Amino acid sequence: MPSSVKALGQARPSGAGMAPQTRCCSLAAVQRRLPILAWLPNYSLRWLKMDLVAGLSVGLTVVPQALAYAEVAGLPPQYGLYSAFMGCFVYFFLGTSRDVTLGPTAIMSLLVSFYTFHEPAYAVLLAFLSGCIQLAMGFLHLGFLLDFISYPVIKGFTSAATVTIGFGQIKNLLGLQDIPRQFFLQVYQTFRKVGEIRFVAQSTRRRGGRCRQNVQGEGMRAGPPLVRLLQMKNRQEMLLEGPSRKPGRLGGRRSKRAGDAVLGLVCMLLLLVLKLMRDHVPPVHPEMPPGVRLSHGLVWTATTGRNALVVSFAALIAYSFEVTGYQPFILTGQTAEGLPPVRIPPFSVTTANGTVSFTEMVQDMGAGLAVVPLMGLLESIAVAKSFASQGGYRVDSNQELLAIGLTNVLGSLVSSYPVTGSFGRTAVNAQSGVCTPAGGLVTGVLVLLSLDYLTSLFYYIPKSALAAVIIMAVAPLFDTRVFGTLWRVKSAVRHPGRDPGVCADPAALRGQTQDAGVRGPGAGPAAGQRPAVPRGGGPPGGDHHPGPGSIAPALCHPGVLARLQRRLHRGAGARGAAGGLPQARRHPRPRRPAGSCPPCPAVR
Repeated sequence: MPSSVKALGQARPSGAGMAPQTRCCSLAAVQRRLPILAWLPNYSLRWLKMDLVAGLSVGLTVVPQALAYAEVAGLPPQYGLYSAFMGCFVYFFLGTSRDVTLGPTAIMSLLVSFYTFHEPAYAVLLAFLSGCIQLAMGFLHLGFLLDFISYPVIKGFTSAATVTIGFGQIKNLLGLQDIPRQFFLQVYQTFRKVGEIRFVAQSTRRRGGRCRQNVQGEGMRAGPPLVRLLQMKNRQEMLLEGPSRKPGRLGGRRSKRAGDAVLGLVCMLLLLVLKLMRDHVPPVHPEMPPGVRLSHGLVWTATTGRNALVVSFAALIAYSFEVTGYQPFILTGQTAEGLPPVRIPPFSVTTANGTVSFTEMVQDMGAGLAVVPLMGLLESIAVAKSFASQGGYRVDSNQELLAIGLTNVLGSLVSSYPVTGSFGRTAVNAQSGVCTPAGGLVTGVLVLLSLDYLTSLFYYIPKSALAAVIIMAVAPLFDTRVFGTLWRVKSAVRHPGRDPGVCADPAALRGQTQDAGVRGPGAGPAAGQRPAVPRGGGPPGGDHHPGPGSIAPALCHPGVLARLQRRLHRGAGARGAAGGLPQARRHPRPRRPAGSCPPCPAVR
């Protein structure tokens, strides 16, 4: 019986992006468009068991995360769950990675919040249009365009989004109210009000509505048609965050609540402890006693589903206060019950002030029609390739474009906002031992069951608990080490030979520059996007000196000496690194090229 890795590898031809020409009706072509046909005939009971465990683990993670990410997107909580199940079913048929899970993510939710003005109709239409663009890119085999997005741009955007998302949840974590949405004003008001936190318990008796406030800078973010016709139902929502869209029993004005702060910090601490336990749980061996294996299984289950465990714990505490008539927390509030209706996306919006046409909606979203599809593709394919390299199989970038594009198009029929591959849930999927994309079916069914039977219980989930889930989910995305790496690379490019981590031959660099000037600028991008990299960089254990007409960087890293045969342009960075790392693992540390550059301290 072939392994799941081998079966998944049959779903696409060998070679990244260089598929052999096959007839459109051949079995290989059909399997390439429907990868499920490659692994389903070999499906076994063992795979079923592993996929069930992985699907349940991801399901316990995605339900609380979906509710929390809807808050980041500025949408009602149920829209997070509406966006969490369609990708599971579509990827079951079209996905080429066994690990990837599609659904709402923190970065995509932030983009949706920025380009849709917290209006569900705009978010659903953006999902439909993004899916159409992604499908077109997949059919036209335009996946290579993502290679031109450089590594520093990706890391810079991810780090900035992490800071924005995490700091944006401080107000919910600490129970602060009347915090502006603009980042700098948000930082100022948060630090100003954090010292005023006091314990405020709210009676379950309803209070009057909030008084209207004069908001400075109101309407600055929205486009003219949206301001003129929609007025956002309550214009202060563009800058000020109310207690809830349906406050229920928590109406009234509250700006300082110690109960939310205590609960939020406790939830963060519990999530951190459970994560550390998950990272340090030793693997289970068959020779262990049954009691030890059972205890390991319980610890593994609790730590893997830590988000659901902590959110349930917080909801139970809030419900106990609700019964006593003394509520110190801000709750999520009423959530629409039942499954979402199946309907076409809204191509116009009618309000009491008039109608916003499809053209005006597209103009309002503006650059979001380009940014959201590209970032969704980039995030999903980066996740797929990362875990594919760890698992020893390959993914088809163009097929991944089709999978995520169809997910967004079909998802818009059930009121989903744009989704992409989730790194955190994909890691849970891989660590749970998933064998095929069938694990997504279990996750999708669990989300549907939650929508149909558990939405009434979501009312009691404190917003501070969801804020803790979001902060702990986005914290690993902020990579502090990358800034030092990029600074050293910048220094090495400006001053070749000075940096202790990267050494280059100035003569070789000058030769390459002269050669580039002869060939002209037109030949650069096509040839330099994927430059040829000789395998091994040189004979292991021997000296190697490159020719005069090539770039000869001596990467003084515990790895490989790479000699690029063409100029290296922006898009080649990720692909070149992906090609060099396997060689670095196979070969011992190379010796310094003779006479090329001074000795590097990293090489001994």
